[in-house]
Amino acid sequence: MSSSAFRTFRAGFQMKADATMCVVRRVLAGLVLLACFASPAFACLLITSNRLFDRSVPDTFQWDKARMNRALPAPKLKTARIDRDPDIPTSYVRRIESCRSGMVSVWIRWPRAGKTDIDKTGFQFKLLSPDSGLSVDDVPVIGVREGDAIRFQFLLFESPYAAKDPLEVKMQVYAVNDKRQRGPASTLALRAPPACSTGSQR
Repeated sequence: MSSSAFRTFRAGFQMKADATMCVVRRVLAGLVLLACFASPAFACLLITSNRLFDRSVPDTFQWDKARMNRALPAPKLKTARIDRDPDIPTSYVRRIESCRSGMVSVWIRWPRAGKTDIDKTGFQFKLLSPDSGLSVDDVPVIGVREGDAIRFQFLLFESPYAAKDPLEVKMQVYAVNDKRQRGPASTLALRAPPACSTGSQR
């Protein structure tokens, strides 16, 4: 076999090997994703009690610029609980495997005698503190009714280094209705001591 023919044969063989490895990698990646979605860790880590308010509203709709409705009062906000996890891994895959994350719970008290039906009301949360590690939906959500309050949950992803410092996060919240209107906003400051000292804050 001549040198040119050998080079042609080697190049063709290498292309087939590369294509085979590409297929193998895709299959393995698919199996890994299926395993993640089928594992209990996926459910306990990524699911909170929050639910989407109105699925008919397009993702491009800008609630900040929605028409103001003064019948929607500014929410009365209170921190229910903050749990920090200083040992949470920073890798997304390892977070799924370990099934660990911090959690922030917020209460909104809504007037029972108000003009707005709470069953037709959602709440838009906006982070005012960037890079806080708090996962907040960019669309209005509904929470869980608990008496005259509504509880919302948010996942908190922190590195061990960040969790050694006090937590200070500000968020803005306003109510929205099914007519694509919004109300005035309220601001809540979330504060918690370093995770290494107490672990959680009520």
